[in-house]
Amino acid sequence: MEINLETLRTLFSGLTLVSIIIAYFTFKTNKAKNDEDKKIAKDKEVNLQATQSLEWAYEVLTQGNVNQVPEPDRLNWLTAARHIQRYYKLRGLIKTDTYKLLNAEVEEYWRHTFYRLLDRREMANINYFTDNANQEWPENIELTSAMIISEFSQWDENIEDPIDIVEREDLINKGAFKGVFGRGLRTYSERLFRK
Repeated sequence: MEINLETLRTLFSGLTLVSIIIAYFTFKTNKAKNDEDKKIAKDKEVNLQATQSLEWAYEVLTQGNVNQVPEPDRLNWLTAARHIQRYYKLRGLIKTDTYKLLNAEVEEYWRHTFYRLLDRREMANINYFTDNANQEWPENIELTSAMIISEFSQWDENIEDPIDIVEREDLINKGAFKGVFGRGLRTYSERLFRK
């Protein structure tokens, strides 16, 4: 069996071309994986800072007194509002679905925490927000900062509530009415839906 030199060159060229194609696709796959890894790492860092911004906002507003009405300190309210505004900017930088979901969880926790802090009778009084004794500077709490914090503490109607997609019958089938708590829950449910 005789193989001529031209056939060997053609075969070798074909193998070289296949090797180049394989190397190209390997490079593209590795690049895509590296780009995705970088995006995930960036989102992780951004999400950590976004969480920190909400923690700082709460900390500066409460000054550690979480069971009391926040001091009507203008600077504290301004600083807390700035942290919340930066949180919104950071949240907008998150690109991956996993970190968007993690961020939504963190936001829900802090939204509720701020709501509980602000849901106090004393805060419904105008005297909390103003300094009547100082007629030259009666604005004790800067209005926009208070509005930012108040808005953050409210449920966003544009967010899909994860509870809305749950079927009660499925929960019953999975055991929602089992155990001591479940028996009380069953009685409560029956009372609510009695006709």
